Amino acid sequence: MKHLQGIFICLVTIFSFFSSSAAAMEYEDELTKVTGTNWGFPGYQVTYTISDEKIAEIVKKKDGNLYVHFIQPGDVTIGVIFHQNGEALPPEYYLFHIKGNAVDDTSFDWGTFAGDIIRLTNEERKKAGLPPLKPAFDLSEAALIRVHEASEYYSHERPDGTGFETVMEEGSYKTVGENLQAGAATPEEAIRQWMNSPTHRENILSYAYDEIAVGYVYVPDSRYHHYWVQLFRRK
Repeated sequence: MKHLQGIFICLVTIFSFFSSSAAAMEYEDELTKVTGTNWGFPGYQVTYTISDEKIAEIVKKKDGNLYVHFIQPGDVTIGVIFHQNGEALPPEYYLFHIKGNAVDDTSFDWGTFAGDIIRLTNEERKKAGLPPLKPAFDLSEAALIRVHEASEYYSHERPDGTGFETVMEEGSYKTVGENLQAGAATPEEAIRQWMNSPTHRENILSYAYDEIAVGYVYVPDSRYHHYWVQLFRRK
């Protein structure tokens, strides 16, 4: 994954972008999503390309960023071109397998609460003169596992007694960190509480990381109801 400096406003172009076999392409990642969810790179100047506009479309969210929105089941390849200093970087390609069963009212995806956490985190880093953290979508499942674990066993230690880092694939990082929060009902409140805590603030404003993944879960019959996790990484 490319490391970018600076925060940009998203741009978007939609078009069919390859004629060769999809199997011959080299993908940055292969992911499974459900209809009704969003995916994107908030805070960056990005051009998206979509192989099948019946399966995915581009939407603009309230935060001003543009996301890929999955509208029906099927396989779709998304191309992402980052723009830095007026120049387009080589494209990255992601293969998505989209399932049915749209998310319900208690589910949130990268385009909503998680995207807001990333945006707000990078706003705090910008204030401190730090480069933004890039969304690590390959860690999204790990973040979801950790936040569900934290809703039942609130600790940086996992229920099996191992450290939080064991949720990640061994050898997939050089440096990692984790922030947990319980009780905040909004991304803004979660960030505020983290920034008011010296140890959590240190993770958010650390030079040691260049990627982030976010997990959120709402558990109405639990003590704190709302649970959040930030996973930080440098490969």
